[in-house]
Amino acid sequence: MEDIDGVPSWPQFYVLSEEGYQGLKDIQATLAVMAAITYTEDDDKNGKSFVTIRRKEMFNVFEEISAQIGEALEGLKRENEIATRSTMRH
Repeated sequence: MEDIDGVPSWPQFYVLSEEGYQGLKDIQATLAVMAAITYTEDDDKNGKSFVTIRRKEMFNVFEEISAQIGEALEGLKRENEIATRSTMRH
């Protein structure tokens, strides 16, 4: 059954594969490293409130995070399509 917009009206459940889960954990780790690089509590105590990161490096990091998120989402999409086809057959 679908709503007027063609969107399924039942709840959607997404299964995250182990590979997708690891990809999201990698993203989490990358963001934690970026946070640690950009600021620590010692910076305020020592008067060091500036950090210089080259724009190219920032671009590379954000591009990598975007690619990792895209891979994880594509995995979710594939897993959901397989699960949906499987449940529709039963």
